[in-house]
Amino acid sequence: MASQCPVKDAWPELIGTNGDIAAGIIETENANVKAIVLKKGSPMTMEYNLCRVLVF
Repeated sequence: MASQCPVKDAWPELIGTNGDIAAGIIETENANVKAIVLKKGSPMTMEYNLCRVLVF
């Protein structure tokens, strides 16, 4: 299903990219979100937040 959001909200091209680099690209391409890098095994919230992107 295509997003109805007028700004970029998915970054499949960043799969396999270093998390810190990916987070920087995400925040550059969509200034409305905060990209949060999580380390492997880190606990995470299941809360839905349009202003947050979790990067693994």
